[in-house]
Amino acid sequence: FVYNKMGKKRRNDESAESDTPRKKETIPEFNGTVFKAMLKDPTIAMKGLEKFISTAKKLPRSDLYDVVEGYIKISMECAEIFKLLEGEKHVESEMMLIFGSLEAILLRTASDLSHFNMVGNAIVKKTVFSYMKLLQGSFRSANHRFIRQCLGLLCALVTQGPEAAREVLSHLHINKFLSGLAKMKDKQVPDVRQAFIQFVLSFVVSGDNTTVGQILEIKELLPVILNTGLKEDRMSTVNLILSTLKTKVVLNKAISKTQKVRFFTPAVLASIASLYKWNGIADFTLTFIRELAHSFLLDLCCSRKHGISFHDVSFGTAGRPGNIVLLQFLVGLKQATEDELVADLVVNVLKATPDILSRYFKETQYAYAPRLKTTWQDNVKLLKKIYEAQPEISTVFQTQEVIPLPRLLSMVMVISLPPVCNKSFFTQGLIVTHLTTLSVVNFILKRASKNIEYLLDKSVWCSSDLYTAEMMEDLVQQYREMLGKILPDMTSIIEKWQSLSKKEKAGSEEKKDKSEGDAKLTKSEDTAEVILLKALILQLICLYQKVVPHLVSQCKFDFSKLLKGIVSEKGIKEEIPPVLQHHVLQLALDLPASKFSWFRMQGAADKDSSSGEKSVFYLLLKMFVSSSSSHLKASTQMLVLKVLKDTGVFEHTWTELELWLEQLARLEPNQQETVIQFLERVLVKLVCSSYEYTDKVASLVQEAGYLQANLSSQEGDTASVPVSHIDDVIDMLDVIMEASDGELEEFGPAVSEDLIMQTFPFSALVPATLEARNKLPADRMVYEYLAAVLSDVLHCQREPLPLCLALLQYDKEFVSSECCTSPHSAIVCFHQYYSKWLPQQCREELVGLSDQTSYTALMKAAYIQGPDTLLKDTFRKSAEEALASFSLGEFPVAIKQILLYIRSTVENFGTVGAQNKLRPPHIVEYANSEAKNSEPAVVKSQEGSDLFLELNQSSTILLSALGSIFKHPYLEQWFLALELSAMPPHSLNPVRLKQLCSLMTDNILVLLKLCAPVLQELNHLELLRSYMGALERAALQELVEKGSKPAKKHSRTFQSLLSLHNYMDSSNLREVVSKLLLLPHNSLISPSSSKGANFELSIYGQAALQILTECKYTASQDHGTFLTQAHLFGLGTLLLSCSKPALEAFLLQFLSSEPSSAKLLHTDVLLHCLQRPLSDSLAISSLLLQNCSTHRLRFEMWCLEPENMEKLSDQSEAFLPLINMYLHMLGCCCFIVQKDILKALKQVLLAKFSQCVLGNLTEESGAQLTETLGSLIKLSANSKDIRDLINSLPSALQNVDNVISDKLADCPEEQEKWRKSVATAAIKCLIASYSHSKDQATSPLEQEHSILKRLQRVLVGLLHISKEDITASEWNNFVKNGLKYLHICYICLFLIGRNLDWQLLCAIIDLFHVLWFTALGQKEKQVDEAKTSLSAEEKPQSFVKCLPPPLISEFLCVASTITRHLGLGLKAAQLSLFLQTICSVLKHRATALHVSKQADRLTLHPQPLSCTEALALLHCWASSSHNTELLTQIQALSEKHKVKEVMGMRKDKARVKSSLSHVYMRKEKLAEDTETENEDKSLLTECKLYLTNIFVHWEPAFQLSEPQPALPTDKLDPSWLTRITAHLVTKWSLRCLVEDSYDENRAKEFLLWLEKAVIKHTKIADVVLLDLGLKADLLRLYHQAFEAQCHSSISARAGTLQLFTKIMISLLEIQGNLPELHQAVVSACIPEATLDQTRLGKKAGLSLLSLYIHEVWSGATSADLFLSHVSLVTGAKCKKVKSSQKKADIRDICNDIITMKS
Repeated sequence: FVYNKMGKKRRNDESAESDTPRKKETIPEFNGTVFKAMLKDPTIAMKGLEKFISTAKKLPRSDLYDVVEGYIKISMECAEIFKLLEGEKHVESEMMLIFGSLEAILLRTASDLSHFNMVGNAIVKKTVFSYMKLLQGSFRSANHRFIRQCLGLLCALVTQGPEAAREVLSHLHINKFLSGLAKMKDKQVPDVRQAFIQFVLSFVVSGDNTTVGQILEIKELLPVILNTGLKEDRMSTVNLILSTLKTKVVLNKAISKTQKVRFFTPAVLASIASLYKWNGIADFTLTFIRELAHSFLLDLCCSRKHGISFHDVSFGTAGRPGNIVLLQFLVGLKQATEDELVADLVVNVLKATPDILSRYFKETQYAYAPRLKTTWQDNVKLLKKIYEAQPEISTVFQTQEVIPLPRLLSMVMVISLPPVCNKSFFTQGLIVTHLTTLSVVNFILKRASKNIEYLLDKSVWCSSDLYTAEMMEDLVQQYREMLGKILPDMTSIIEKWQSLSKKEKAGSEEKKDKSEGDAKLTKSEDTAEVILLKALILQLICLYQKVVPHLVSQCKFDFSKLLKGIVSEKGIKEEIPPVLQHHVLQLALDLPASKFSWFRMQGAADKDSSSGEKSVFYLLLKMFVSSSSSHLKASTQMLVLKVLKDTGVFEHTWTELELWLEQLARLEPNQQETVIQFLERVLVKLVCSSYEYTDKVASLVQEAGYLQANLSSQEGDTASVPVSHIDDVIDMLDVIMEASDGELEEFGPAVSEDLIMQTFPFSALVPATLEARNKLPADRMVYEYLAAVLSDVLHCQREPLPLCLALLQYDKEFVSSECCTSPHSAIVCFHQYYSKWLPQQCREELVGLSDQTSYTALMKAAYIQGPDTLLKDTFRKSAEEALASFSLGEFPVAIKQILLYIRSTVENFGTVGAQNKLRPPHIVEYANSEAKNSEPAVVKSQEGSDLFLELNQSSTILLSALGSIFKHPYLEQWFLALELSAMPPHSLNPVRLKQLCSLMTDNILVLLKLCAPVLQELNHLELLRSYMGALERAALQELVEKGSKPAKKHSRTFQSLLSLHNYMDSSNLREVVSKLLLLPHNSLISPSSSKGANFELSIYGQAALQILTECKYTASQDHGTFLTQAHLFGLGTLLLSCSKPALEAFLLQFLSSEPSSAKLLHTDVLLHCLQRPLSDSLAISSLLLQNCSTHRLRFEMWCLEPENMEKLSDQSEAFLPLINMYLHMLGCCCFIVQKDILKALKQVLLAKFSQCVLGNLTEESGAQLTETLGSLIKLSANSKDIRDLINSLPSALQNVDNVISDKLADCPEEQEKWRKSVATAAIKCLIASYSHSKDQATSPLEQEHSILKRLQRVLVGLLHISKEDITASEWNNFVKNGLKYLHICYICLFLIGRNLDWQLLCAIIDLFHVLWFTALGQKEKQVDEAKTSLSAEEKPQSFVKCLPPPLISEFLCVASTITRHLGLGLKAAQLSLFLQTICSVLKHRATALHVSKQADRLTLHPQPLSCTEALALLHCWASSSHNTELLTQIQALSEKHKVKEVMGMRKDKARVKSSLSHVYMRKEKLAEDTETENEDKSLLTECKLYLTNIFVHWEPAFQLSEPQPALPTDKLDPSWLTRITAHLVTKWSLRCLVEDSYDENRAKEFLLWLEKAVIKHTKIADVVLLDLGLKADLLRLYHQAFEAQCHSSISARAGTLQLFTKIMISLLEIQGNLPELHQAVVSACIPEATLDQTRLGKKAGLSLLSLYIHEVWSGATSADLFLSHVSLVTGAKCKKVKSSQKKADIRDICNDIITMKS
């Protein structure tokens, strides 16, 4: 019909287009029948073929009849076309038509007519078997068009599929005529070459992997194509070739790397690389041939996964041929220095294959002998690109096997030093071209510096099992020596600097004779090059010091001359760019001080500095004050400090030098020169005779000590350096001064900061400058500078007396000296100021103060006038104005100034007015705001400079300031001193003492409130640790002393606690909260002062409430943290007395994380929440009902009250979650009055809920309402109750479906998704019901296929590692015999005994897994079937065939041996495989052991798993999952008990890094490693399951309960290893069970093991009971066992619950300290002593006993909550039980308990 219509349409179109009217004729349509008829007529056969071909080219088309389809439908074998080929003579024109028609048919059957593929296959077979010779003979024709047609037909034959491709290839005669077609190019499009290319590529596209491999092996096909004219091919042809080869060969995993290497020869690769210079015809513009070829070559040459590169772990140092193909290819590339893409290819190939790196430079055609030509410079640029692409840190350190140091050094040198860069290279290069050669040296040194820094990082090697830090130090030494032999010496580098300086000087003289314009041009060109070279040289010298310091030490050059070239006596030279200044400073910072003559000068130190040359240190100070850049100034300051510190004079007082420099920087420029000259002269003399001044400091400290000792009897115990410490200080001074670096530790513990501050209160520079001042002619600048600096030094003193004595002594000398006419005002004012800290008899008359406005000056002036001045408003206003202009760097000293005032005020408090309230917080507030508002100064880094860094010192300065505050001993000692009854030494009367304590504590509290948030943000709360500790102690002490009688308002202690508790350590805060909640009931609440309220919270109740609601408590932080029953009683008291939302939110969060605690809360809490139907209250109620039967009973009794049931009905929507939870719990719990409750709920709620379900459900409540209604119907309703619902529900459901479908009408995809989800839900229900009875056995063929599939992995993995040791034939023979005899475990043990590495271990685990499950077969499945199918009376093991015991023992032996090598480290996949296997072995072994016991033949050792093996397995899992806590425990245990060797964690050079070292090292990520993080997590979860199943097979090796023989004192008790192992295994297994959803089978297996391995061994049980976290987890699991929402009821789980209860009672009795009624409760609930055993498995007794166990386990000494529950039960109203019922119910048990108690 369609064809007729189409034909009719065409005829109408043709008639419409006719120009002249003519008689309509019926033109027959060219269809299959017509074509077949034409073929049968020899006269028109050729015409028919022409028309067929022309028509076929237009198909498929909707408006044209498909003659191809029509013909093959009626002629499936195309016999008519093939008949035309019969005969001996064939005309080429006719054969072209015949071949063309066949090609047209084949092209269609290979594409849209693929359902006629049998036609195509028939054509292929006919053509291949009958006419292949004819086709190939046609290749000799001179008619290129005919040849193209023949190739087109062959191509079409191949496209029919893999089978067709094989047929054609097998009959294809490959000869020179065939390969010669690749060279036939003509002007036709397409030409013969293109047709030949398409024909050959058709095999690659349509053939299977075998065919593709065969094509690659034929040299006359693809290689000929690639090697003949590829560069001139059309763009489309090149694109076709490369894309096909990439997808079908390069990225094809089935094509082996060997096949790829054989095909992609250097010649083929060179032909592809010729496309970088492609000059063919661009027949489309979408592809860039250069980029296409580049991408192809990168994938082929660089990818280890898909390409042809091999990984040589020796980096070519082992002498193996390696990647020889790639080497020959790269050597042949000639345009790498000219073409960026070619250079990129070379760089990336050598990066992927560093083993050919050295050989490439030895065989390359590029010349590297230094010369002035640009070609050499281009070659060097390529060399740098190649080595810059190599990893900075050599990957040789991440190998999985030990490498001898000589080999390791050679491997490091491969990627560190180009082989062409030898001694002659550098020597000649420095002569020929400076810049290029120096840049190469710089590049090599930078890479070497990175390697050396890594090798010397001890944190990398401290946990390594492969190398030690000492070995790496040895390697670094050899590395440096080798580099030193090759690099130019330091003298050569310095000579280049000097030559540049001479050239620069000569150039400046020449420029004087030139014109101004020429001079400027020449200057700019020369200067840029000279600056660059000088910067490079300075960088090189720094790198020499880091990499080859011995070359620097051998150089005799005075590097001080470099600094002189930058700064003169007038300051920094203007013509010197900042980059050189920075580099010189960096050089001075890096080089040893001995390489500079800092203090050497021509003139004498004591003479006038104007005569003679200034020292280099003078120039350094000039550079410091004249630097305009803040970064340059900071670097110069660092250098000044380094120079002075290196002298040894300021080893312990170098921080004071910062004060001298900061005051120097604050001077005006015109004031600086005099001070600099003064300082330089003083420092030179001080360095030359340091002991003279250090002795003066020591004598002043001693004098101050004696003076204070003499005054102590008059002024009280105010001396901060007691008499007993004076001699110690002097002795320590001698020790410190005489000890050199590193030797101080030999004298004992490290010297504390406080002792250093006592011994060295100030530096020797103080007496040196004062002495020089006294000899100096009057100089105002020096006087004022010294006064300012010494004021800062004074403010930084904790004990100012020694410094003040020094100042007094030198001031007296100054006044009596000849050069002093009248003291300068600065000296006089400072004398008046520091005299405040002198004893009264040492003071002199004071004179007036100078008018100064700075903050420190204001404070000094006010302090001199007296403390009362500090309290005036005018002073505070002036101080705040001064602070506004304060720089951030001035804050630390100003804060120390205030701290000094505080100290002095405290000491003199007896003479100061009581109203004194000195408060420093205002300056701290300014410091905080300054630090937060200060922007980090960022300078863009410039090339060649390492000093342009981002500097942000705000946080550092602020932290230093806060540290000086909170570490000050006076603040630490006086905080809460009165509350702690721990006052520091004082001489105050009680009234003044109390005032002082209050003032100090209040002001310190203000400081703490202000600074704690800042320190928390800076992550340095440890500065407050002592204050928080004092706060905890004071709070606990107050609760002990005053807890029973709370005051009306908070004490100072609790005010502090409530302000700072968020900054306390959780353990400290926990102690306080615990103590609060344990207070008596009357201490937490007090009578209310307001009308209408009976009680309100006391101050302690308010404190507990605030801390609980504000603290960030999470149970996951510490599994051992849980509130006991007494704590929860206090918490309940708070809740009942104060219904605050925050407290309810806390309780809700706590119950959600610790649901078992519901049993420890009084039922009054439930009643309280039921009266307030808010979201949190009802959520708490739901958790209480879900987790405690007592609360459920109380809820039932509450519901029976009419007014409460009415409340439920009226507020049913609010109570809906609670009702739903109650009904949900009915199926698995025991109740007394449930029938009455259900009846009442049905009467009130059933009809209402039914109407809601039938009506309009909201999205939020719909699911919960239907669930609640279903539970209510299931538990209480009969058929009459739900008749109306049954009648109305189907239509309602249909309406819902219709409504949803209608709503989704505009979204067809969503509508279809909805319908599928409905259908899927129904199908799932059916599948679930069918799956219970359906069991499909695995066929042997499938099993065999699975086994073989697991074996690719093993063969490839092991052969890749040990191909030199094991040949492929031997390995195949081994696997074959292994599967045949199922032993050759022996081979596993043999391989393990070899030099085992990580990859070989993984291969052995794979083999171990395959062999075990192959041997096991269906046996494990048979065991499970027997256990489920046979009755309990029968013995299922007698029907089970187990593996022979010797074979099981062999597998256990292998598993044990593998376990000892787990220190090598396993990935998650291998660990999961190993644990799965060993788990199965142990499970089968248990079955076999049971069978052996029944048969009275014990052939298996009863102990399959040792302590060390269990620990090793646990260690491996902890390592893979990065559980650092568990790792630390196991490591400590293994070291203590000397079991590291057994666990595979020994320090063995033949072993790889342990798992802990993975934290410090980078893993080598090969392209093959494609596992994602999510997969690892999933696998580690499986490992947990396997490991918990494994541990149930571990038992103590001997009876720990039996007395052990006495051991020598130096020997460890072996039983300790067993105890700790049992503890760790129990703790870990229990945590895994608690973290996962409750699984009864797993829990039961664990409990059986726990009873056998722990409970029966008292010593193990004692260790377990000491772990609070373990006890908490055991209680959580116990709670889950009773309250878990399982499908089975509590009756069905009675066996597990009985066992668990027995274990819990045993542990309680081992622990002791039980309530008096303990035995009565246990006997009533589990009457084992009576003949009535019916209660033993009864749910009532077990459930009731669980309440008792929860309460006592949580620390209660009396079971009050349990007794209240018993009272509820005995007092509840319920229906009488029928007399025929034999089992006792819960009421009888409770009555028994009451009777026993009474």
